[in-house]
Amino acid sequence: MSRAYRIRVRESLRRIERASDRVSTQLELLAVLPAEEIAALLAAELERSGYERVDGVFIRRKDPVQITVDPSNGHVVVQAAEERALERVLTRETGSASEGLPQHAFDRVGPVGVSQEPLNMEAPSEREKLQLPVTDHLEQALLDFRPQLDRIVNRVTVEALKRKASAMGRIKSIAEDGDGGSLTIVLEI
Repeated sequence: MSRAYRIRVRESLRRIERASDRVSTQLELLAVLPAEEIAALLAAELERSGYERVDGVFIRRKDPVQITVDPSNGHVVVQAAEERALERVLTRETGSASEGLPQHAFDRVGPVGVSQEPLNMEAPSEREKLQLPVTDHLEQALLDFRPQLDRIVNRVTVEALKRKASAMGRIKSIAEDGDGGSLTIVLEI
């Protein structure tokens, strides 16, 4: 007498998928003053603009984006990162040998009975799905923060020029055109 068996094997895949993207650039700071003085001016301006000092660099976060500025060399890193829990479950069910299935389908039942290959094949596509919004966030952050960083550089340059001019002689007048970005300093030497 034969008996019918139904075997169900379930495998799951759980892991954290992470996606990140980053870009770096250099602030264009004029060497009007010694590098240490320019770095101090830049640090003060970054702090006034809402950047937080952490281990000698200045950081600003706007989730999921982080901007890091090193005032000593003007190096800027903009990075975005996200993570998502990935959970996939695969269930396979087979019938008995009496239903026409080969006996080797029943030889190994348990965790080794199901290949995780189909589960692992889905993971790269999940990572790619996560990567697209991260890159989009980074691109938007670059558009948002570039004008702010340009204003910071302009303010640092103006202050450095004023200090340099005062070291060269007595400043008679200073005229700044905020819209055009021009600065006129009249000196008496």
